[in-house]
Amino acid sequence: PISLYDDGKINPTLLLQTTIELGSKDATVERVAVADGACIDHPHCDPRFDGDTRVRYVYMSFCNDEGVSGSPPVGYTRWDRQTGEKVVWRAPPRNFCEELVIIPRPRESASTRDEADVWLAGMVFDADAGRSSLVILDGDRIEAGPVCRLWLKDHVPHGLHGCFTPELFGPLRAAVG
Repeated sequence: PISLYDDGKINPTLLLQTTIELGSKDATVERVAVADGACIDHPHCDPRFDGDTRVRYVYMSFCNDEGVSGSPPVGYTRWDRQTGEKVVWRAPPRNFCEELVIIPRPRESASTRDEADVWLAGMVFDADAGRSSLVILDGDRIEAGPVCRLWLKDHVPHGLHGCFTPELFGPLRAAVG
């Protein structure tokens, strides 16, 4: 069991799958906790498939397996809607993870439907080092951990909601320092 970070005062954030059945006179709504009931935050799918009911993978920040409020995100996870499988990468102790940004890998043909063919980018704060890093994970092997970790000179304050574009806006500047 984990120690409660907030004395249990904050409800856990769980991934819920909601099904709305409109086929009869009375509509029904069913909500089921998925991803093995893990406490998670900021779920996302590959942006190429937003709104598509056939979405297979959901990527998110991982807090704990106990399904209780109690810790800030300490890793990343992927849940498979088809099989129910959940895979997790846990950051080292005292490393805290921000929301993931999903980056589809550029391919010659966009006709293939491989939602795991993505890069996952997330900021991680290392409390012992007192600085942050950008980690890049392979969406198909999230449990293997970062394929790259780019350390910053300092820490980045906690923030929410990143985005990615392959475009460059503005002039390219040389690195300083």
